[in-house]
Amino acid sequence: MFCLNIAGGMGLGGNECYPDVFQPFGGFADDVPVVDGYITLPDVPGIGFELKSNLYEVMRGVC
Repeated sequence: MFCLNIAGGMGLGGNECYPDVFQPFGGFADDVPVVDGYITLPDVPGIGFELKSNLYEVMRGVC
């Protein structure tokens, strides 16, 4: 979720997310666990879709 990366990058502490809406664009990176309602951003470069296999396939088809 791009908004989650913005909140993390700006040090805002969090934002409201709807991970099951707007698939494949919504949601968190693959294999990111939700623990007590919180997630930790993966430590990888990019804007947020690189670790989402379904979205990555859609974006690869655009190029």
